[in-house]
Amino acid sequence: MLRFIEKEYRNYLNVNIQIPYRSTLVKEFEITNKLKEVKSRLLDSNINNQLLKLTYEPLLKIATINIQEKLTYYEFNYCSEFILALYKQINFANISEDIIKESLFYLNFNSLKFFKYLTFEIIQELENQENNIQKIDFLYRLLKNYNQKQFRNFIKYKPNLPSLKEQMISWIEEEIEYLTKKIKLEANQFTNISTNEEKIKFLTSLSVAQLSYFFGLLMETEIIKHKNQTDIFRFISENFKTNNTEKISVDSLKVKYYNVESNTRNVLREKLIELLGLTKL
Repeated sequence: MLRFIEKEYRNYLNVNIQIPYRSTLVKEFEITNKLKEVKSRLLDSNINNQLLKLTYEPLLKIATINIQEKLTYYEFNYCSEFILALYKQINFANISEDIIKESLFYLNFNSLKFFKYLTFEIIQELENQENNIQKIDFLYRLLKNYNQKQFRNFIKYKPNLPSLKEQMISWIEEEIEYLTKKIKLEANQFTNISTNEEKIKFLTSLSVAQLSYFFGLLMETEIIKHKNQTDIFRFISENFKTNNTEKISVDSLKVKYYNVESNTRNVLREKLIELLGLTKL
């Protein structure tokens, strides 16, 4: 009766409930030989232990089902599909790490451990690139490759996680964005350093107060016709220094512009008279 319900009304079954033991016996019988063959081929291959362990994870769920008896319909169905698909793949090809990785990707084996395995490989490859531009170029080629990969989107190993394709594409895009921002930041820092190194300030014998007053006179007489006083103060700050002040602040210039002391006026008057004297033939 149970087998009839599972067969005829499987679309209505709650796949998240535990699969009955008798049902597993029937289904397990169909894949037992293929499971043994897959395990044997994997163990005889030269793939690294970490990848072997990851690939073995779904196999062990079926192989140890008589012990744990905790699989849901969903888990059992995925693991069964996993075994059958892997059997077809490795039965007609020499097993290599690339073939196994491609198979796991196609089977939407979205385990976080496998995701970390793949991203770690990418990080190692990035370290071999000479600079960030080459890293971005490598990541874009990888992104294109992952976008074009086919996979079984109707089922995945971890139902509560995004598909492996989504995980990988999202991670690669984040890496590209990070490296792009890093390049821009480094470029800005280089520009700022270059600007600071090349900037030459004119040394004046005038004090900050006298300099502020002098430029004020230039504006009042319209020798300088720029209307924005802050721009003028900023220009002074960026291009002049005094004997006592290497960095003249804009705020200091503003304060002294609006509060001119008599001594400042007298010094500038003498300087202007001196300038007038130089105009005589």
